[in-house]
Amino acid sequence: MDVDICQIKGFENAICYDYLENDKQPRWKYKGEELDINEICKREKRKLMIVMNPPYQNVKGFKNNLAIEFFNKVLKLNPDVIVFYYMTESFLRKEIEHYKKSNYKIVSHIITKKKTTFQLSEWPISQVIFDRQKGEQIDGKYITADRYELKDNKFDYIKTYTYDNTRPNLIDEIDKEIRLKKKGLILGEFSYLSDTIFIGNGNSGNINSITTGNLEYCLLSKGINFNTLWKFFERPNMIFKGTIRDVSPELLSDAITFSLFYKKTTFTNKGQKNYIMPFTAEELGCRKNDLNVLFPSDLPMFSNTDSDEQPFDFREFFHQFEYSAEAKNLYNAALQIFKYYHYSKQYDNTDWNDSFYDITNAIMGKDANSFNTLDKDNDRRITKVRTTKGTKGFGRNTIKYAVASEYLSIFEEFFNARDYLAKKINRQLVEQGLLLWERENIY
Repeated sequence: MDVDICQIKGFENAICYDYLENDKQPRWKYKGEELDINEICKREKRKLMIVMNPPYQNVKGFKNNLAIEFFNKVLKLNPDVIVFYYMTESFLRKEIEHYKKSNYKIVSHIITKKKTTFQLSEWPISQVIFDRQKGEQIDGKYITADRYELKDNKFDYIKTYTYDNTRPNLIDEIDKEIRLKKKGLILGEFSYLSDTIFIGNGNSGNINSITTGNLEYCLLSKGINFNTLWKFFERPNMIFKGTIRDVSPELLSDAITFSLFYKKTTFTNKGQKNYIMPFTAEELGCRKNDLNVLFPSDLPMFSNTDSDEQPFDFREFFHQFEYSAEAKNLYNAALQIFKYYHYSKQYDNTDWNDSFYDITNAIMGKDANSFNTLDKDNDRRITKVRTTKGTKGFGRNTIKYAVASEYLSIFEEFFNARDYLAKKINRQLVEQGLLLWERENIY
């Protein structure tokens, strides 16, 4: 269609050509001859510039995604300049090796928000101008990009980002510890959604087991890496740098506290007991034996061959750390929500071991047994999963629909305390050199 339009408008030198399907260069009409583009440029004494906005998807039969396949194929034309539109994170992944291998230099690298500029999705897109002769050498150690935003039909410069690729990825380092220290009792399992750890109560015995040995690292990962907004260089797995020994004790305990009272922690007593219960019987106002402790001998299904066969009580685990005033404030604010839940007559059959996940679902009127099931036959994106789509989530702007006005102050205090701790965690990450730059979005 594009070729037809060009020819209708009088551009005769427009042809349809698939660079991935053909090995030979296309030939173009030039003064009565059909020549390849390099010969035409030579006779015209002009430089060849190729502008590329290739597709990004992975396709069977190709070693790399199509954008990289197109880039490598175009290199065979030896253009003087390549203007390349591509997703920014390409320059933060192994794909950068293709750019280094090309021996081209970078004259300009700017990024913008695809949603703002192109009315497409939220993630960032780069415009990179490669040049054979001039520009900065690509070494992969430091990647810089100038950010511009479209405003009033013009681009305003925002700031320059520098990505330090010389240090290890902190999230990857924590993940290594999680997988190395799986000894002990199995408490549940984890997965990564949006590059952020999801703590669940499953027990499939797979490589993603949460155990008494790696629980600290699972909570640390979740407690610092909770921002799922993939805007510019805020993508979680891209901007954390450092090692676990760089994490201060205060940041560790802050992260553990935050992880207990934020989303994507679905430890629950549905089908099995909840082994992450931070509050004591005295705090909740119940009998001590009403709170569950994991005993290996009584529950062999949760035992691991590497288990030390010691009972596990999360309260003992939790209280081994020293906590900041901000963490204590969130802890105490969450305690008030737990007490509100247990002592409100509107919630029937409450269990003292109900988790934060259970309680917030109950408060918002969600019955996990009534969640819809999306089947792969009807939704190609999802194999099969239970979903809360169509229900209101537990949040500052939705709690008013579920709680009487006289109790809203309890929840307002909780959300304020959680926001304050989230801001503090982000600030500590920057100050300790674990986050490349301050986030623009808390969550």
